[in-house]
Amino acid sequence: LHLLDPRSSGTPEWLEQRLTDVKRRREESAQEVPPPFANAEHLEALRGIDRRAHSPSVALALAVEALHLTELAPEWGGAAQRLQNLDTLAEMAHKYEEEQRRIRAGVTVTGLIAWFDSQARLKEDKIHPPRGVDAVTISTYHKAKGLEWPLVVLTELDSSHDPDLWSPIVTGGDPGGLDPLSGRTLRYWPWPFGRGWYGGLTSGSGLNTAALESSEGVEARRREYNETLRLLYVGFTRAQDGLVVAHRPGKYQWLGKLGDIDTLLPTADPENWDVDSADLKMVARPLEGCDATSVLCHIDGGVQQAPAPTPGSERWLEPSVTLSEPLRDVAPRFSNPSDEASPAERSESTVIEIPGGLRLPPKAEPDEANRLAVGNAVHAYFAALPSLRDLDTENNRAVAERCLNIHGVTSHLGAAELVQAGQALALWLDATYPGARRLTEAPITAPRVSGGQWRGIADLILELPNGSLVLIDHKSSRSSKERCADKAHQYAGQLAAYREALEEQGRIVAMTAIHFPLVGLIVG
Repeated sequence: LHLLDPRSSGTPEWLEQRLTDVKRRREESAQEVPPPFANAEHLEALRGIDRRAHSPSVALALAVEALHLTELAPEWGGAAQRLQNLDTLAEMAHKYEEEQRRIRAGVTVTGLIAWFDSQARLKEDKIHPPRGVDAVTISTYHKAKGLEWPLVVLTELDSSHDPDLWSPIVTGGDPGGLDPLSGRTLRYWPWPFGRGWYGGLTSGSGLNTAALESSEGVEARRREYNETLRLLYVGFTRAQDGLVVAHRPGKYQWLGKLGDIDTLLPTADPENWDVDSADLKMVARPLEGCDATSVLCHIDGGVQQAPAPTPGSERWLEPSVTLSEPLRDVAPRFSNPSDEASPAERSESTVIEIPGGLRLPPKAEPDEANRLAVGNAVHAYFAALPSLRDLDTENNRAVAERCLNIHGVTSHLGAAELVQAGQALALWLDATYPGARRLTEAPITAPRVSGGQWRGIADLILELPNGSLVLIDHKSSRSSKERCADKAHQYAGQLAAYREALEEQGRIVAMTAIHFPLVGLIVG
């Protein structure tokens, strides 16, 4: 009513009247209270619609027409998106009717409204982009189902991953039969070794490899293969006029699952393309068996802009301005504090020896694979420290052995040494920061001052009784005491990034520090 009445300003009369009616309904019998908005002139056209004589989708279309919404939308602003929303509403009404017919259930306007509510709760009431408007939609393959665009660019075509055997799965049975649960099986194999920040399985145990070779694993790979083909089909069929298959030469593992792709499209070795050596290589040829043309376009890194289109050819995205100077660098959407370089200027630091800490002699850094594995084992044990406080030394050692075994570094570090380093740090923290709350592997995200968003994981955050924070990052290096301050400076950029992220959230950071557990030192 507020939108339909151009005179509406301040608190509209209909709202006051509605509140009055609600109050009367509470105080009097319902029979004496008129139905809501019985006297609203703007809704008079709706009263002529017999919702019992029409299907819900038709009733909805008649309501849109009766209220002249398509004519009023441009007056409210954002007309293209508003009109697309009305089209989407109509599409959803048809979908509701199809679902109800499939299960042989009745369709009503009341049922449609309830179904709209259920779609909202399930987050299936998606906003579709307006048609005919110059814009780019970035979507996953899954979320693109049911949508179409004039031009579609497919990427990530070299992606590949093993099937997930470590989530609940239902197999067997005939969902469409008379006894849908007959032969139905629910299987769940729990993954016992933990997962990384992005959900990846912890490596080193060999369990996942063995599981993939089992009969269940072979069946899971078959299902995964079929699902990847179905998803690729979704991507290919989103385009109305033009489809761009974008990948690096020879890097198209997912696309390569289509058996005849190399005979249909020139996807493989650029040397076989039989085109000139210009920066922009293009060759067109008709596709066999269908009314379409394949255009190969090889773009080198130095290419800034495609050649101008021939007169009369269609352009979906016409540049609206001509840049007089090159675009400046744009900050990435997300930045990891661990990737930050150290500042040239050396900051002040304090080297603290942890009483009773581990004092392993200096040792050359192992190769990269072993260095990362040792670091992961050390981080895994120190992440568990708060939950190990009440365990005796023997059980602490069992946890340490598990961490070292999983990462295959028992020859580089002993369980007893790891326990000693952990217990020494715990005692030092108790003495230095009494009453502090300890957070390990704490995810941190906050706006980045120079653009984008910080996103990382802090090894250890201490929340002091006064509300300030101390951030400590573990490093498994075995440098000498003299070199630890220099080594810590290499991570000054990382600590500064964490400090900025925490301070952007209004927190006070009392200190940031690098902890070297294998030499019993903290550099603040």
